[in-house]
Amino acid sequence: MNLRVWMLGVLLAAALAGQTQPPNRRALLIGNSSYRSLPAIPQVAEEMKILEAALVKAGFTVTTARDIRLPEFPQTTLPAFLNTVRPGDICLVYFNGHAVQAEGDNLILPVDFDPQDRRPITSRAYSFLNLPVALDEKKASLKMLVVEASRSIDVAIPGVSGLGLGSMELGDFNDMLYASSAQPNQVIEKTEKPGLFTRALAEAIQKKGSDPLRVFADAQRTIAQQTLQRQSPSFFPKLTQTFYFLAPEEVKPEIVVVEKPVIVTKSEGPTLGTLKSNRRDRQEYVWLPAGKFLMGCVPNDNRCEGHEKPQREVTLSKPFWMGRTEVTVEAYQRFSEATKTKMPGGPLWDTKWRNTAHPMNSMSWEDASAFCGWIGGRLPTEAEWEYAARGGVPNEVVPLNNENSREKANFTGKKGNDRYEYTAPVRSFDANPFGLYDMSGNVWEFVSDFFAENYFAGAPKVDPKGPESGKDRVVRGGSWDSDPNKHLRISFRRAWGSGNIVGFRCAMDDNEETRKILDIR
Repeated sequence: MNLRVWMLGVLLAAALAGQTQPPNRRALLIGNSSYRSLPAIPQVAEEMKILEAALVKAGFTVTTARDIRLPEFPQTTLPAFLNTVRPGDICLVYFNGHAVQAEGDNLILPVDFDPQDRRPITSRAYSFLNLPVALDEKKASLKMLVVEASRSIDVAIPGVSGLGLGSMELGDFNDMLYASSAQPNQVIEKTEKPGLFTRALAEAIQKKGSDPLRVFADAQRTIAQQTLQRQSPSFFPKLTQTFYFLAPEEVKPEIVVVEKPVIVTKSEGPTLGTLKSNRRDRQEYVWLPAGKFLMGCVPNDNRCEGHEKPQREVTLSKPFWMGRTEVTVEAYQRFSEATKTKMPGGPLWDTKWRNTAHPMNSMSWEDASAFCGWIGGRLPTEAEWEYAARGGVPNEVVPLNNENSREKANFTGKKGNDRYEYTAPVRSFDANPFGLYDMSGNVWEFVSDFFAENYFAGAPKVDPKGPESGKDRVVRGGSWDSDPNKHLRISFRRAWGSGNIVGFRCAMDDNEETRKILDIR
């Protein structure tokens, strides 16, 4: 062999050896069907096969676990799977069977679960939250938890706190997605075909360009069409990376229509839920895609006022960044120092602005607008605000499907998780499906639009910006002083000046200048 050819071969082999290997794709599919003391679920085996085939086609190495029991699952089955996971891997865990919510947690019921056993239910079931925690400890780069378990069990189980499963708090997890076959606190109607969620997911996974957002939005659309909106899966993404189950044939700007709840712009840019910190105010901003949604009074909500009507389809033609939280006192203090703008007088409970993690309030609309301009953004339009508040879920009356819940928002009085007489620190309550906090409660939020009673009737359907002039600006979302029966509804709007019940959050256009400010390379 020619020495030069041999040397080239050695150098090429060394170069290839030094290349970063693509992450492995690992999936754990758990199926419980043969329950001893609960209704059997005979279709689980077939649904597992359908999803397994789709994941194998997408390059996943699949591990299956059937009819799990305690303590064998956490002591043997799960550790065996986790031993195959390496840092940087893409991981999906799927459960199909019976599950319940109890003591603020969502629990997998093993097949040997006995509803008559009087021991604490948390000692006889397995927490879903343990799964992403374990994957996070293994440093998996993307963690997906998928649950086909919102079934009506029709057996009395002591300790169960509500229908179906509760919402899943993603906490400080990064690159995490949770998806369920129904909305929180709902079950699938017995008249619907079991396993429709799993089958819709398997079909969506096998499409070219199937990123997680597309997959779950496609499944949501399919199920809405087949069940006439009676079943609505939920998914909660918190993603910072681009991932495809099956790579697109070519990626070029293109609008892909998803009837409900959003139009997703397919591009090489950020994905829904991407978080970036603004170097000026040191607050986090969430990327939201261009979208189409139903704005205004939800049908059959008899509390709507005339200025919330009619409900209409609105298109936001461009993606944008939305403040993850309301602007905090600390962030506003940065603005005050940088621009030599005087801080307004503090509210009675915090006259010296010592509660720096609480939402800023008591400033004027003009000062709120100036702050947003300082950080390179603007106040959101009313349409952008409602699109963000709805979180991609059509026709919700109140956020997170929790009517007047003390666990989900800060409003008048104190009870349950709402321990605050006045404002609460931002992020004290659950985020919505877009990863945004306090879209309901805490403080009302200024938007850029002027208020007009009859604006909705003749408003533009694409990128509406409100009336050209007016006396007052619109505020949205309710506050710590709000009536939950009236003000926490997503469609509720009102005209307001300023005061200690009004704050704001900023939006940023998705352009080159914004990406510099957010340090996106």
